[in-house]
Amino acid sequence: MYRQTYPIAAKHIQNSACMDGFVMETSTDTAAIILYREMLQLTSHISLPLTQWTTNSKILLDILVASKEPVTQRLLLKLMSKFYVPLCLFAPVTVIVKILFQDRWLSGIKWDELLPPAVAQQWHKWINQLQCMNDIPRWIGFSKISDVTINVFCDAS
Repeated sequence: MYRQTYPIAAKHIQNSACMDGFVMETSTDTAAIILYREMLQLTSHISLPLTQWTTNSKILLDILVASKEPVTQRLLLKLMSKFYVPLCLFAPVTVIVKILFQDRWLSGIKWDELLPPAVAQQWHKWINQLQCMNDIPRWIGFSKISDVTINVFCDAS
């Protein structure tokens, strides 16, 4: 129904849908931003709002992170729960936000109450430091190995 209005997003929904999620790729940051905006508009029209986004594009990541959502306990938990790493390879990075969340929880701050400015500043500092994780190589290389097994962990909920 919306193929002519949102041609890029419609193509990706048709070809990249997997259970309740999508995996998409683009060749440029500009294409990623156009796809992101089209997907938001199209999915809102079909009552299928997409809520969890991740990207390795620094420009698109700035758009996602700079959504100007107020920093609340709810936001801390929402973004902290996006980190699922079976082997705990990024534990040194994620432990920072977990400690921050635990401190806020013990202080009795309500879920939708704004966090104190000092805490919000720590939060933004942590978010900005996540950029360095894009520099971690993700290449899996094998040399002269005949029997290789790759294990994939995923969650369709």
